[in-house]
Amino acid sequence: MHPTNHLTTLLQTLPDPAWLKDPAGVYLACNPAFEHCFSIRRDDLLGKTDADLFDPDLADFFHQRDLEGIAARRPSSSEGWITRGEGSERRLFQTVEAPVYVSGDTLIGVLGVARDITAIRQAFDAQRSQAQTQLQETVALLQATLDSIPEGITVMSTEREQARAAEAARLAEQGSASIRARILLAEDNLINQEVTVELLREIGLAADLAESGIVAVEMARQSTYDLILMDIQMPGLDGLAAAQLIRQIPGYEQTPILALSAGSFVEDRERCLRAGMNDFVAKPIDPEALFAALARWLAPSGATPATLDGPHDPVSPHQALTTIPGLVTATGLRSMHGRLERYLRLLRTYATTYSGSSQLLREHLAYGRLIEAAGVVHSLKGAAATLGAVRVQTLAADLEVLIRRGHGSDELLLLTASLDAEQASLAEAIMQALPLG
Repeated sequence: MHPTNHLTTLLQTLPDPAWLKDPAGVYLACNPAFEHCFSIRRDDLLGKTDADLFDPDLADFFHQRDLEGIAARRPSSSEGWITRGEGSERRLFQTVEAPVYVSGDTLIGVLGVARDITAIRQAFDAQRSQAQTQLQETVALLQATLDSIPEGITVMSTEREQARAAEAARLAEQGSASIRARILLAEDNLINQEVTVELLREIGLAADLAESGIVAVEMARQSTYDLILMDIQMPGLDGLAAAQLIRQIPGYEQTPILALSAGSFVEDRERCLRAGMNDFVAKPIDPEALFAALARWLAPSGATPATLDGPHDPVSPHQALTTIPGLVTATGLRSMHGRLERYLRLLRTYATTYSGSSQLLREHLAYGRLIEAAGVVHSLKGAAATLGAVRVQTLAADLEVLIRRGHGSDELLLLTASLDAEQASLAEAIMQALPLG
């Protein structure tokens, strides 16, 4: 049997929409689930390309994914909102495509399978909304506790605090007087969202928030932004792909796009530049580095970019925090620009928000959803790095590597158990150190 015929027969057995395209992107076959899902008959599909089925941006995105998969000789995964037929509602699909070869070197085409994950996303969004409501209530209670802390507890020396306050005021003055910037922040991590938004607010700038690459592209399409801060690793459409799509939107050819990434190797920066980004800010975010990058790309013509110079002395947080194993408070406070109140609030948020992440991780691993599992661990790693939770950060980084390399389930479960135990211990210690009443 010819390989193409064999694959066509195989497609008919799959319960999810599946298809086969030739190297040029022309559809060769599909299964009944594809016909039903996208309201198109097989005979009408064959010979067509994505450009005949989807809007130009989405079709180009799918085509680029095909080409990247062929070049890399490995599967690729993506998420996208698609309208299944005229008058139908938009649905979110997770798609996995893989190049198919025979005899090792002869490329037949690209085999793809899609799954409707709209209900999963809606459930996730509902849980997130509930978590944000609980977070607001927790913050209100914590604020009352912080207000009761006796005077005299200091975060840094008066001289250093005054110097930092003066620099922040200078940047805020520049932001309000000479920089009227509209900023888009694309970031899926709740902790990193709040840290970045607060740092921007400190210098008089505000940002619209996009919680995924797909949302960022849509917001850029609907509004005009002066600068975009783009997280690189987000579920579904990552920051690199989102930046490439935004560059194709009229008016965004020269808009500064700054990458936010935990990867700091030369190749990480090169990938960002190739994707059309202008600059790179490493995570966990150093306030001085972020401010300097903003000053470079937002400063008016002829103006001297604003920077925060001078070393940042380690701070002295509350004694209870310094006794927590695996928590380097100096690192966390540096990410908060020395603001103890903000650091305490986000530590409490971390303990209440991330204590259940291992359960979600185990569910993804149990069902073989490695991409989602890696996303959960990456988010946990980023939050831990920002707050100085070094043990959790290290375990999460090791687990992310194992997941992305496809290691055996026993090894993954062992490391997941270690991460779960460390996270539970840290969360308990934080809540004991920061009681609500």
